[in-house]
Amino acid sequence: MTNAALAQAIGVPSKRLDAWLQGRVDQPRGFNSILPKIAEVLNVSPSWLRDGTDETGATTEPPVGPGPSNAAPDIRSAGTAVPNMRDMPKDLPVQGTAAGADGGVGAMQFEGGVVDYVRRPPGVSGAKEVYGLYVVGESMWPRFQNGELVICHPRRPVNSGDDVVIQLRRGEYAELEVFVKTLVRRGADTVTARQYNPDREISFKTADIIAIHRILSLPELLGF
Repeated sequence: MTNAALAQAIGVPSKRLDAWLQGRVDQPRGFNSILPKIAEVLNVSPSWLRDGTDETGATTEPPVGPGPSNAAPDIRSAGTAVPNMRDMPKDLPVQGTAAGADGGVGAMQFEGGVVDYVRRPPGVSGAKEVYGLYVVGESMWPRFQNGELVICHPRRPVNSGDDVVIQLRRGEYAELEVFVKTLVRRGADTVTARQYNPDREISFKTADIIAIHRILSLPELLGF
């Protein structure tokens, strides 16, 4: 389920939900009343969603699907609670914004330095090179929304199908441009990536590309 779909299901604006998920609001307004709605949509109990415990106070896992036939392998060790957002240090640097569209409009300039700090998820607690970016534009919607925070790891391997941040410079004295895309394939002379709105493939010259960094998934950020 995307952030936008969850926001629609519980009846709150997408930007408000994004602020909750990204840790920009320590105590969301009206959270106690909206929590049961979120729990119902996600098929978990409010107590599990709040602190990783069942109604008796024992640590438990969320149900997966309507019955045992849809059960998924346990991806967390027994007795492990959901990380408390307040325990996450607010030291992960956000280095700017990354354009969601081709053509350089709104492309991020790394030279501008850190523009914000957000809470560091437990899955990247010891990764010093991890950084965040705010997406600009609608070309990656519904995969990523305008203004959504993505977190990248320069050391993780990149494969076709991964969501990535592409850094490139079109000429020796040109500004550094950064784009959020889905990697399709790499060739000797070009790198092909995909955007979703409108749905099309875009090619970048390999000679212009400085780096391609993978965007981490939610399970990776949580350390699963």
